[in-house]
Amino acid sequence: MGVSLLFLMLCFAEELEGGRRKMFEVLSRIAVVFVALAAFWGCSPSVLKMYPGPELPADEVATLEFHEPIRVNSLDGKEVSLNWGVIAVLPGTHTISITYYNAFSAPNPNVSSYKYSMSNMTLTFDAKPGHTYGIMYSREGNSWSAWIENLGR
Repeated sequence: MGVSLLFLMLCFAEELEGGRRKMFEVLSRIAVVFVALAAFWGCSPSVLKMYPGPELPADEVATLEFHEPIRVNSLDGKEVSLNWGVIAVLPGTHTISITYYNAFSAPNPNVSSYKYSMSNMTLTFDAKPGHTYGIMYSREGNSWSAWIENLGR
Protein backbone atom coordinates (compact mmCIF):
# COMPACT_ATOMS: atom_id res chain seq x y z
CA MET A 1 0.00 0.00 0.00
CA GLY A 2 2.80 2.43 0.92
CA VAL A 3 4.61 1.83 -2.37
CA SER A 4 1.40 2.46 -4.32
CA LEU A 5 0.86 5.73 -2.49
CA LEU A 6 4.44 6.77 -3.19
CA PHE A 7 4.02 5.91 -6.90
CA LEU A 8 0.81 7.97 -7.16
CA MET A 9 2.50 10.91 -5.48
CA LEU A 10 5.37 10.79 -7.95
CA CYS A 11 3.01 10.54 -10.92
CA PHE A 12 0.94 13.53 -9.83
CA ALA A 13 3.69 15.57 -8.21
CA GLU A 14 3.16 18.61 -10.41
CA GLU A 15 -0.51 18.75 -9.49
CA LEU A 16 0.27 18.96 -5.79
CA GLU A 17 -0.04 22.43 -4.34
CA GLY A 18 3.41 24.07 -4.27
CA GLY A 19 4.92 21.74 -6.86
CA ARG A 20 8.27 20.10 -6.09
CA ARG A 21 8.74 21.65 -2.66
CA LYS A 22 5.41 20.28 -1.45
CA MET A 23 6.17 16.88 -2.99
CA PHE A 24 9.51 16.78 -1.15
CA GLU A 25 7.82 17.64 2.16
CA VAL A 26 5.17 14.95 1.72
CA LEU A 27 7.71 12.30 0.65
CA SER A 28 9.93 13.21 3.60
CA ARG A 29 7.06 12.72 6.03
CA ILE A 30 6.15 9.37 4.46
CA ALA A 31 9.79 8.24 4.67
CA VAL A 32 9.96 9.15 8.37
CA VAL A 33 6.79 7.16 9.08
CA PHE A 34 8.08 4.09 7.18
CA VAL A 35 11.45 4.20 8.98
CA ALA A 36 9.72 4.52 12.37
CA LEU A 37 7.38 1.61 11.63
CA ALA A 38 10.24 -0.56 10.36
CA ALA A 39 12.28 0.15 13.49
CA PHE A 40 9.28 -0.60 15.72
CA TRP A 41 8.42 -3.88 13.99
CA GLY A 42 12.04 -4.97 13.63
CA CYS A 43 13.07 -4.27 17.23
CA SER A 44 10.08 -5.36 19.23
CA PRO A 45 10.58 -8.79 20.73
CA SER A 46 7.68 -11.12 20.25
CA VAL A 47 6.45 -13.22 23.15
CA LEU A 48 6.75 -16.96 22.61
CA LYS A 49 4.02 -18.78 24.56
CA MET A 50 5.50 -22.01 25.92
CA TYR A 51 2.46 -23.45 27.67
CA PRO A 52 -0.66 -25.27 26.45
CA GLY A 53 -4.09 -23.74 26.13
CA PRO A 54 -5.25 -20.18 25.59
CA GLU A 55 -3.15 -17.10 26.23
CA LEU A 56 -3.29 -16.12 29.90
CA PRO A 57 -3.11 -12.66 31.51
CA ALA A 58 0.38 -11.38 32.39
CA ASP A 59 -0.24 -11.77 36.13
CA GLU A 60 -0.86 -15.52 35.70
CA VAL A 61 2.34 -16.33 33.76
CA ALA A 62 6.03 -15.58 34.13
CA THR A 63 8.21 -14.18 31.37
CA LEU A 64 11.86 -14.86 30.58
CA GLU A 65 13.73 -12.15 28.65
CA PHE A 66 17.06 -12.54 26.86
CA HIS A 67 19.08 -11.09 24.01
CA GLU A 68 22.16 -11.82 21.97
CA PRO A 69 24.73 -13.19 22.56
CA ILE A 70 22.57 -15.69 24.46
CA ARG A 71 20.65 -18.20 22.36
CA VAL A 72 17.92 -20.30 23.92
CA ASN A 73 18.03 -23.83 22.54
CA SER A 74 15.30 -25.48 24.58
CA LEU A 75 12.93 -24.96 27.49
CA ASP A 76 11.79 -27.97 29.52
CA GLY A 77 13.08 -30.26 26.77
CA LYS A 78 11.16 -28.51 23.97
CA GLU A 79 13.21 -26.96 21.17
CA VAL A 80 13.07 -23.16 21.06
CA SER A 81 16.05 -21.87 18.99
CA LEU A 82 15.76 -18.11 19.59
CA ASN A 83 18.48 -15.45 19.46
CA TRP A 84 16.54 -12.95 21.57
CA GLY A 85 13.04 -12.38 22.80
CA VAL A 86 10.57 -13.05 25.56
CA ILE A 87 9.24 -16.46 26.56
CA ALA A 88 6.02 -16.82 28.57
CA VAL A 89 5.79 -19.83 30.90
CA LEU A 90 3.42 -21.12 33.53
CA PRO A 91 4.52 -20.75 37.16
CA GLY A 92 6.75 -23.54 38.43
CA THR A 93 10.22 -24.96 37.93
CA HIS A 94 11.70 -24.73 34.43
CA THR A 95 14.95 -25.91 32.86
CA ILE A 96 16.49 -23.99 30.00
CA SER A 97 19.38 -24.87 27.68
CA ILE A 98 21.38 -21.90 26.36
CA THR A 99 24.43 -21.21 24.21
CA TYR A 100 26.72 -18.19 24.07
CA TYR A 101 27.05 -16.98 20.47
CA ASN A 102 28.33 -13.59 19.40
CA ALA A 103 29.06 -12.57 15.80
CA PHE A 104 30.65 -9.21 15.19
CA SER A 105 32.51 -7.45 12.40
CA ALA A 106 36.28 -7.41 12.40
CA PRO A 107 38.29 -4.35 11.24
CA ASN A 108 38.37 -5.87 7.74
CA PRO A 109 34.79 -5.63 6.32
CA ASN A 110 35.30 -8.91 4.45
CA VAL A 111 35.95 -10.87 7.65
CA SER A 112 33.64 -11.69 10.54
CA SER A 113 34.65 -12.97 13.93
CA TYR A 114 32.58 -15.36 16.01
CA LYS A 115 32.66 -16.21 19.70
CA TYR A 116 30.56 -19.12 20.79
CA SER A 117 30.42 -21.77 23.47
CA MET A 118 31.51 -25.26 22.68
CA SER A 119 28.62 -26.76 24.64
CA ASN A 120 25.24 -25.76 26.00
CA MET A 121 24.67 -24.55 29.54
CA THR A 122 21.64 -25.72 31.49
CA LEU A 123 19.93 -23.43 34.00
CA THR A 124 16.93 -24.08 36.25
CA PHE A 125 14.63 -21.42 37.72
CA ASP A 126 11.41 -21.31 39.75
CA ALA A 127 8.97 -19.01 37.92
CA LYS A 128 6.48 -17.01 39.98
CA PRO A 129 3.26 -15.67 38.41
CA GLY A 130 3.50 -12.09 37.20
CA HIS A 131 7.30 -11.98 37.47
CA THR A 132 9.85 -11.26 34.76
CA TYR A 133 13.17 -13.07 34.67
CA GLY A 134 16.27 -12.24 32.70
CA ILE A 135 19.12 -14.42 31.47
CA MET A 136 22.28 -12.61 32.55
CA TYR A 137 25.81 -13.49 31.48
CA SER A 138 29.41 -12.53 31.88
CA ARG A 139 32.38 -13.31 29.68
CA GLU A 140 36.07 -13.14 30.39
CA GLY A 141 38.45 -14.27 27.67
CA ASN A 142 37.21 -17.62 26.41
CA SER A 143 35.11 -18.35 29.51
CA TRP A 144 31.51 -17.39 30.08
CA SER A 145 28.90 -17.91 32.73
CA ALA A 146 25.17 -17.31 32.88
CA TRP A 147 22.44 -17.13 35.49
CA ILE A 148 18.78 -16.19 35.74
CA GLU A 149 17.72 -13.14 37.76
CA ASN A 150 14.25 -12.26 38.98
CA LEU A 151 13.67 -8.78 37.54
CA GLY A 152 10.47 -8.34 39.56
CA ARG A 153 6.95 -7.60 38.53
